[in-house]
Amino acid sequence: MPEEDRIIPQLEVCVKQLSGLKTSKFKNLVFYASVTVGVDSEPKETRKSEADGAGSAHWNQSLFFNDAIEGSAIDFAIFRIRHLSKLRRPELVGKAKRPLKELIMSEEDVIMPIQPASNPRDSNKDLSVVLSFHIHNDIQTAMPQTVRQTARDPFY
Repeated sequence: MPEEDRIIPQLEVCVKQLSGLKTSKFKNLVFYASVTVGVDSEPKETRKSEADGAGSAHWNQSLFFNDAIEGSAIDFAIFRIRHLSKLRRPELVGKAKRPLKELIMSEEDVIMPIQPASNPRDSNKDLSVVLSFHIHNDIQTAMPQTVRQTARDPFY
């Protein structure tokens, strides 16, 4: 297959925002993320990550696929992001022995294409997927920051 045919069309990266959630209400915030890398539009390997984001406004997690698919060019990555938030319900405080918590969960798939390297055999060396999560002042947003092939990026 010609290399130019391997490039998946650039897709707009859309991640839903959970609006109306004030950070002051967050008692616990957990991020779950799984990333699947694919070759020739077929999923090949998935890595999962989990982190407790409580008390942190920014979290980075790198998932490495340096040995994922030997000798093949990775051409796309699918992010499945789940943000699990436990919020206190102010109207119930004082009315129960233990504060009740409301569970808010959202899950979103985001597809990011990876442009093939000039040498397909080297395209998956030191491939890292960097996820960046941000908690803004009034909106909790999760979105993948970038996909990089570190062997070709001297700044990472």
